[in-house]
Amino acid sequence: MNFINKTYSLTILMCLFFLSSYAQTELKNKIVDFNTLVPIESASIYVKNTTIGTISNADGKFVLLVPNAMANDTLVISSIGYKSFKTLVKDFDNTAEIYLEEDIAALDEVLLVADTRPKTGNEIVQRMIERLPDNLPDFPYLEKGFLRHKEQNKKEFKWLIESAITLYDSSAQSKASENLKINVDEMRKSYDLRDVDSLLAYTAYLKQHGNKNLKAANLRRDTIETASLVKAIKWNDIRTNGLQNLFGGKLNLIRNTNAPRALFGDQVLDFHQFELDTVLVDNERKIYKIKILKGSKHINLETKGIFNDGYIANGWIYVYWDTYAVKKIEYELIADSDAQKQEVVFCLILKSIINW
Repeated sequence: MNFINKTYSLTILMCLFFLSSYAQTELKNKIVDFNTLVPIESASIYVKNTTIGTISNADGKFVLLVPNAMANDTLVISSIGYKSFKTLVKDFDNTAEIYLEEDIAALDEVLLVADTRPKTGNEIVQRMIERLPDNLPDFPYLEKGFLRHKEQNKKEFKWLIESAITLYDSSAQSKASENLKINVDEMRKSYDLRDVDSLLAYTAYLKQHGNKNLKAANLRRDTIETASLVKAIKWNDIRTNGLQNLFGGKLNLIRNTNAPRALFGDQVLDFHQFELDTVLVDNERKIYKIKILKGSKHINLETKGIFNDGYIANGWIYVYWDTYAVKKIEYELIADSDAQKQEVVFCLILKSIINW
């Protein structure tokens, strides 16, 4: 009897130990600009020297689960162009909003340096591409990231996809299609069942499964089950927006610069123009903020089985002043050619955030 009681007590103690080890604290709040009180989107929230982190949404809000074992570690909240906010995890206040103060370096500082330093946006991006072999890791690495993909026409959104991901890469110098592994930690999607979008996806789905002569004009929305439409839209979503396509293809802008006809390859200035906007500060390091503009040629994503030509680029790229390494890219594709607008009837916007 005594032996049984001792074993039972030991089991309880072990269970309590494991529960305490995995207990977590929820940190949540809103991040805003100190001067304008505008929410700060895509700010980084992370525990220093760990892989525990997240980013703020469009409303400046975030939720982060931190193991209790990290109570004495430092929580960092930062955004490019702002002074970082730091506190111990145990001292974080969930009730008071986080205000970040602006931290911008003078643009004139860029113009008063040696002649060897690039002065224009195009020159800085070209120098950044030249330095990629030195800046990208040539050893296995793990990266936390966030993707937001939204599609819209002139009046309303078609869908929204957001994903928190963990990326494992055996080496940035190897082929992404063979050595890149992606885990979706968290995802949310919204699908639109409007006739103009769902029937096109449904038609493409049926054609891929044997109905080669089918046309969307011959289908009626009220005769198709909603479940079938959702299935077709999800299938179309995977082939057009699947992570394998994003990271294995052209939209992995930095990782795949050596791929044939890469967007940031030898012809980068044909498809884009880059304009230096200002110099910001991030954790006491200067960063070039560069505007991405349309180039002389349309962008073709060359997605198999899909008409993906006729786009122009828009967005921002952030490059470290000292090393020319990429801090972040916000990349947007907009349907521009008449053929693309007639084919897809919407504007494709891909906003991907890459932190190295």
